[in-house]
Amino acid sequence: MSEYFKSPEELKKTFCLDEHAEYEEFTPFVRGDIGFSVKRPYPSNIPYKPPITREGKPDTVVLIRVLYNPDKLPHDKLDSQRVPLWLDIGKYSKYRYNFFGYNYDDENCPTKESLAASNRLPAPVELVSIGEYFFNHEEETFINYNGNNIAGHDILKQLFDEHCETTHGIKRQWWKAIIIIAYLSESCIKNSEKLLRFLFRKGFSKEVVPLRPYRKNELKTLDAKSLDIFGYSASKNVVMTYAVLSFAVYSLIYLLKLPPNTFVLGIFGNGLLLVCFVLITLPLLEYVGPLILLKILNIFIRIRKWSKRHSPLYDETRSRFRKR
Repeated sequence: MSEYFKSPEELKKTFCLDEHAEYEEFTPFVRGDIGFSVKRPYPSNIPYKPPITREGKPDTVVLIRVLYNPDKLPHDKLDSQRVPLWLDIGKYSKYRYNFFGYNYDDENCPTKESLAASNRLPAPVELVSIGEYFFNHEEETFINYNGNNIAGHDILKQLFDEHCETTHGIKRQWWKAIIIIAYLSESCIKNSEKLLRFLFRKGFSKEVVPLRPYRKNELKTLDAKSLDIFGYSASKNVVMTYAVLSFAVYSLIYLLKLPPNTFVLGIFGNGLLLVCFVLITLPLLEYVGPLILLKILNIFIRIRKWSKRHSPLYDETRSRFRKR
């Protein structure tokens, strides 16, 4: 078993970058992070064409960043057989890295014409890969999510190929569809959690692992004021929810001009039956309502997990998609 990597140079050796000349300008991370970046030219057989300088040299190249840092993981969750890698890939403008804006009189600046032509083409999408690849220190090799061995340079090549494929028509439309699905599902997850808190004063403990379906026993009751309804103590939020739903049902019946229902008229025409009806339906709402929302929330989480598996676009560290 090898020890954890102590420097970016040790990590570099595992990728065998010296044996692959297509990767240029190795740059180690600083400030204690164990990682590095490398650059690689875009291939000529994809729709995207980078802007060029007067001498015909491409200004924009591919930038790949790799981060390995077991110190950021809790010690009780650190597994020497699955130390995760963080990778991202995107466009990198050599000129814009050093200067703000463009000075077309500068010979190192891409020409105005090539910039305009490049901007009209489908640009590659910046991708982020988290939790897809790991380093196994027991066997001193990289493994993928399924536990299969994979060479370091193959990881970079797969990421590079996926990045370039986002410029193609069908593939690009697939990426856009995944982005929309992920955005919508994440928004629905957040709104469902807000509804649980607002309508029923329910939430989840901080120990719950994110982005997996919640279990029923993980649903916790938050601190809330209670009201006494015919001797039944119910959460203030649940009582308000019950009242709003009852008013909404009555308004719907009135607006749609539905014929009077004998059962409804019998309930509201008898005080004892009304009390019994409330004492039965209010606890039912307080118990069943959160479970229904929990089921809906878990459906959105499964959709979000599906979109995550089919797209490394999502960056958990920023909780958003990067679009280029």
